[in-house]
Amino acid sequence: MGFKPGFGSTNLTNNYRVTWYCTRDQVGSCSYNTNGFSQVNELADNPTDDFYIQVSIRRDQTITGTTPGGLAYSITRTADNRCSFTGAGYTNNTSVCSQTTGNNARTATVDLRQRPVAAYYYLFDADRPNCNGTDTDEDCYELKLVEAAEQQNFAIWYSFYRDRALATQSAAHLAFYELPSSVRFTWQALNNCTNFNNGTGCNDNRFRIFGNRQKSNFLEWLTDVDFLAARHCGPVWVVPGSFSGPTWLGQMNRTPLTQVEVPAQP
Repeated sequence: MGFKPGFGSTNLTNNYRVTWYCTRDQVGSCSYNTNGFSQVNELADNPTDDFYIQVSIRRDQTITGTTPGGLAYSITRTADNRCSFTGAGYTNNTSVCSQTTGNNARTATVDLRQRPVAAYYYLFDADRPNCNGTDTDEDCYELKLVEAAEQQNFAIWYSFYRDRALATQSAAHLAFYELPSSVRFTWQALNNCTNFNNGTGCNDNRFRIFGNRQKSNFLEWLTDVDFLAARHCGPVWVVPGSFSGPTWLGQMNRTPLTQVEVPAQP
């Protein structure tokens, strides 16, 4: 079984996106304003308090602004109607930085609420200003960008569902591969391929003896089975645990966890 490089990879140093119910295989194909299930969006917005910032700025001026969660942005007005910024995984970016028109000082805006950013999590701190000490008070959480020492653990957490899916597929592949041809066999899934008469997404699952053709159909289908229930990769509210495993540069749901394109193992 193993990984399918065609799904693509994503670099968590600048392309982390919080997913609620992303049901697509390709990295980057999910949307912030598209429902993945019922009224649940495929992607969740980054919190406004830390990923939306406005500053008053004059031409050729650089201002460093810090969000309530502690995320620092450096914003530079580069021309009458242009600005650039550095922060949250971006360096001297001009495409996301916008600026009002007019005389004298202008308002520069950086809006990353629906943009990929550097991987982050929130750490509970009861000593933060205005914190009432309960875990439901958002004033008690400090934003943390994932640092080098934490990258491995964070990537493992981010790839959890992918690794579990691969392990399940590999085990099923081994278990069914040696079935004799005297067995009559078919297959089904809970979220698609819901009938036994060669339905959509079933790769011809009609009830037949488990000969070479049936075996090939089943194993091809098993390789592409969709784990829709294993899609939640929401924002992290605690420090990732300490354990060893695959290295940095993580994955989006069903894509490989890689470092310079070397796949980790499930």
